[in-house]
Amino acid sequence: MTQVEGALLIEGLRRAAAGRGLEIGSGSGRLTPFFLPWSAEVVATDATLSLLRALSLPQHPTFPRVAANVYHLPFSDGSFSAVTMFRVFAFLSDPGAALREIGRVLGPDGVVVLSVEPHPSLGSLLDDLKVGFARTRSEGPPTMTFTREPVVPVRPSAYPAWSSTRAHVRALVEGAGFSVVDEFPCGLEDLVGFRRLPAPVFVGLAKTMSRLGGFPTRILVLRKRIARITGAMRDGIRD
Repeated sequence: MTQVEGALLIEGLRRAAAGRGLEIGSGSGRLTPFFLPWSAEVVATDATLSLLRALSLPQHPTFPRVAANVYHLPFSDGSFSAVTMFRVFAFLSDPGAALREIGRVLGPDGVVVLSVEPHPSLGSLLDDLKVGFARTRSEGPPTMTFTREPVVPVRPSAYPAWSSTRAHVRALVEGAGFSVVDEFPCGLEDLVGFRRLPAPVFVGLAKTMSRLGGFPTRILVLRKRIARITGAMRDGIRD
């Protein structure tokens, strides 16, 4: 549900100082309106040029849109105070490289807000059931939920996609020089049976159950580790 992700995106951006923003994977602009009030300088990017051309927001007719590959962003080092990336992580063949490139264009005190779809979760279990009912007897029992593999293909999926465990995501995040400073579990709002509930219910759950597993989606707020170390050193000097 767009309203849930948008509210949690705003919550994550509260951790960022005012400055320029970068939205990776803007698509048709589903979440762009939630990002724009944070700063007058938000750049929308996507690898698909046709989506960027179709992205139209009457209240912000001139905001910049740039066709860009997340592995080679056409921006100088430290250009942005906040970077967002929603519903993109699973489609990255090398998410670690993407995170390192994001770290390059992010300022030292900047914040990254991104979503991931880990396994095991209620979402992966439902996907396993879909595949299980559709497969023939000669096929093996594909599973995302009951596996020890850190990364598995997402099935069913119209495009190549991968699901990582929460531990593997954290390893990628730390390997790229980030730390997770906040975490909001969500995704129940996308499942049949939960859609009738109002968005504030899911936003409240995300804020109060940050460590609880099983949710189909997790929104992570990242900071560069060097920024956290520097801040701790400053606090120590003040004390």
